[in-house]
Amino acid sequence: NESEDLAVSVINAWKNYGHWWKSVTVLHNINLHVPTGIIYGLLGPSGCGKTTLLRCIVGRLELNRGEVIVLGKRPGSRGHEVPGRSVGFMPQETALYKNFSISEMLHHFGRLHNMNRKDILSREEFLISFLDLPSKSKNVSQLSGGQQRRVSLACALLQQPQLLILDEPTVGVDPLLREKIWSHLINISKTSKTTIIITTHYIEEARKANCVGLMRSGRILAEDEPSLLLNKYNQTSLENVFLQLCYHDQDRSQEQIPISNTDGDRHTDIPNDIDDRNSSPTSIHVSVNRINGTHLPLDNQKRKFEKNPLRYAKRVVADYFILPHMHKIYALMLKDLTVIKRSIGFLLFQFLIPVIQVALFCLCIGREPEHIPMALYNSEAINGFPTGNLSLQLLNKINPDQIHFTSFNEFNKAMDAVKQGHYWGVAAIEFNFTQAIKNKLLAFQTDPATLNASSLHLYLDMTSKSYNLRFISSITG
Repeated sequence: NESEDLAVSVINAWKNYGHWWKSVTVLHNINLHVPTGIIYGLLGPSGCGKTTLLRCIVGRLELNRGEVIVLGKRPGSRGHEVPGRSVGFMPQETALYKNFSISEMLHHFGRLHNMNRKDILSREEFLISFLDLPSKSKNVSQLSGGQQRRVSLACALLQQPQLLILDEPTVGVDPLLREKIWSHLINISKTSKTTIIITTHYIEEARKANCVGLMRSGRILAEDEPSLLLNKYNQTSLENVFLQLCYHDQDRSQEQIPISNTDGDRHTDIPNDIDDRNSSPTSIHVSVNRINGTHLPLDNQKRKFEKNPLRYAKRVVADYFILPHMHKIYALMLKDLTVIKRSIGFLLFQFLIPVIQVALFCLCIGREPEHIPMALYNSEAINGFPTGNLSLQLLNKINPDQIHFTSFNEFNKAMDAVKQGHYWGVAAIEFNFTQAIKNKLLAFQTDPATLNASSLHLYLDMTSKSYNLRFISSITG
């Protein structure tokens, strides 16, 4: 089956950003077929959708409609190593940890790909020499922009993946090193059958690719071998071919009648029925294996979407609820430890600040207060317990280690002692306290006089809340 020779197959791909009337379509019915073991050059201006298409292929974005098959499976499906070890992805931005050294960066990605230490060291030595990188102990933040891009390329090449996706890898690279990189890519595509998809602004540079796709405004204008494109359009450079196709595409766009949305926006909705007859007239869908001379029509490779919602739900659950592998958890733990080690301020904030806070709290607030001096005016005891001694039973329940009572025969003297600062408050008990308790509990009397007589009255010095709270908790506890 010739379809098994495809490393990447993108069929009727539509991708838009935003929702409803604010949506903008970035990919318009893209069909892309990359055979195994070739270099595919994806050319186009900035903003034409190249990066979005690559992110869909690598599994970082999902299409709104269409299908992507990478190495025989959908990206992100259970058991598939895309994204993972089977694909090396160099994004347009340098996705590196700035406070890591070059060696730490390579070891981190090696652990994520479950490589052993010996293989990591071997590849590290080769890549640093091959890409002309500085000392492996140098931090990424100390490197120039071009050097950081080379480190990013080294991370993509580290595990020797089956599929290599490089988003403008030669930007800002010395011409000699650029030639060296291309020679290496051609070599691994031939010897290791590595499939390489590469984007570049240098159009003539793409003549070294086995097949190129010319992209504009989210559409593939042409896809073929560079020499065949030059012959077909009777041009001497790919840049002139691309310019001619852009003119044709512009003329086609002006001739088409735009289909407007209800709010007047144009070309932002994805059609409900995708048909090749609605495809761009300038689009060229070529064979999936021109090198071997085999032409596979696109119509024979269309896949039908599953209409069964239950099967679709099971597939989503199986793909998204996957437990992480232990080697990835280990790699992330070591990464976090390296970040902490590199950031002393972060370490102080995370660990020392809480210790200082607890120490200051203990120094300022102190421990629980004990032996709090309180004045006691027990009118029931002074009058000889005329109705009973429930007041004594209540006072005996209070822990003497927490509150120390000093009895007074006159209420006014007790209040004066508190005002002079000798005591933290006065506890006053009415002379008929016992009888009022009996009336409330047995006779169910709830008149104001009974409630007042059956209460323990507290007159506290409010200058210290901690003492007051401690006293109240001792009484009520």
